[in-house]
Amino acid sequence: MIIFAGFVVYIIWGLVFDFVMKEFENIDKIRAFIRGKKEKLIDLDKLKADYINKVNDFKQQIVTITGKVAELQSKIDGFVFPVKEYLHYHHQYKEGWFQAINTEIALPYTEKTELLESCDLFSEEHLSKLNLVDPDFQHLVYSKN
Repeated sequence: MIIFAGFVVYIIWGLVFDFVMKEFENIDKIRAFIRGKKEKLIDLDKLKADYINKVNDFKQQIVTITGKVAELQSKIDGFVFPVKEYLHYHHQYKEGWFQAINTEIALPYTEKTELLESCDLFSEEHLSKLNLVDPDFQHLVYSKN
């Protein structure tokens, strides 16, 4: 009888142990699921932080590029024109034309003289359009306004 009762108790404890282990296994699955979701959240938070950093870097680049564009636009809107240097190059160009007309083009003297006078007249007209006839300043600032 004692042996039979011990056997029955052994079976009951075995069933209870089996039942508890199955429930613990189910609870462990839930914990593993929750742990997995928490790890996913942590990974997503890291990914979000990386994207926020990238967005901030892009915003910084936008600000830098906008500043450069504004600087270049101000250079475009108002630039300094080196008058004396331009006049020097202008006169060299005109002298080159005069030399080419005198040496390279075979025309009668009167036609050459007329061509040279028209070149000189065109040159003076160009300088007067730019208001550069006898300037007394080194640089001229042009602006959009």
